[in-house]
Amino acid sequence: MWKFCFSVLLVTAFGSQSAFAQSDWVRVASSKSSGGVWEGKPSSLEYSKTKAGVPIIVVVGRKSNTTNQEVSLHKWYVTADDCKSKKGKVITLKITGEFDYENDFAFGGDTVATSLAEFVCGVKTPKKVNNSDKGL
Repeated sequence: MWKFCFSVLLVTAFGSQSAFAQSDWVRVASSKSSGGVWEGKPSSLEYSKTKAGVPIIVVVGRKSNTTNQEVSLHKWYVTADDCKSKKGKVITLKITGEFDYENDFAFGGDTVATSLAEFVCGVKTPKKVNNSDKGL
């Protein structure tokens, strides 16, 4: 009986890891009016620089359209300075890295661009837990 339970536990653990690895997308924003759903892939985080040498944070994303079932892949980036100031531009690139378009954002704003920027900047700077008062 013990061997059977252990085998079931192993299969469950490995099955869960496989399912998790396949669903590495996080919902970032959605729009009822356009039918759009934007998802980002935190594991794709990359620190880079623009052609002009400006430090940026880049994440792979996808936009799904629920009305026509189309999915498009992109890269989104925000400059390190814009993340720090919590306002600026979120740049959308084609998956090949070519410029596609840009949108203004301000943290706390209720726009898709703001949600994308908050996601990109949040992946860059994970929240720190204050553990200073948890010791003996």
